[in-house]
Amino acid sequence: MVSVKTNHHFLAEAHERFENGTIDYLSIPAIKLGLDFLKEVGIERISSRVKSLSHYLFEAIHPLRHESGAPIVRIYGPEDRKDCGGSITMNFFDALGKQYPFKWVENLANTKSISVRTGCFCNPGVDEINHGILPTALNNYFSSRTTVDYEEMTRDLNILRGAVRVSVGIATRKQDLDTFIDFVHSFKDLIL
Repeated sequence: MVSVKTNHHFLAEAHERFENGTIDYLSIPAIKLGLDFLKEVGIERISSRVKSLSHYLFEAIHPLRHESGAPIVRIYGPEDRKDCGGSITMNFFDALGKQYPFKWVENLANTKSISVRTGCFCNPGVDEINHGILPTALNNYFSSRTTVDYEEMTRDLNILRGAVRVSVGIATRKQDLDTFIDFVHSFKDLIL
C-alpha cells in the first residue's frame, strides 16, 4: 500500500513484494490477430465508436438525482469528457448523500449480470484526491502502524476509498449500456 500525498508505503510480504505478475506466454500469438483486426476495422472507427458510447452513457447517468436533489452517482474526471477514453469512474450515493461501498455495488451488479471493475485501480493518488483524503490523515495512519490493509485503512480514516468503473469498447452494444443505466436508476431514493 502506498500514499502519493505523503512519503509512506508498505511493501507486500516475502517474495510478493518483488512480483509484477506473470506474462501470459500462451496468448502472445493473439497479439498478431489483434493487430490484424485493428488494421482491418480501423483505429479511427473504433475510437469514434468508443467516444460515442461513453458519451451516451455519461449523458444518461450524470444528471440522475434522488428526489432530495443529491446525485445518484459522482463521476470523476472532466464534465466535457474530452480525451477521457472509454472508461467512466464513479461512486454511488444514497438519497442522503452517503456513499455506497464499491464492493457492495459490484456484488449487486453481479446479480444483474453486469460486469464492472471496482477498487482503487492501482492509482492511489487519484483515489486520495477523489475522496479528499488529507495528507495529515494519511501521515497519521501510516506512521502509527507497521502493517496496513485496505479495510483497516477505510475504518481508521472513516473514508470509503475506491470506485466503480465501467468501460466501453468495440464489443459494447447500446443495450449493454441501457442495462447499466437501468441499474443506476434502481438506486433512486434508496437509503443506505
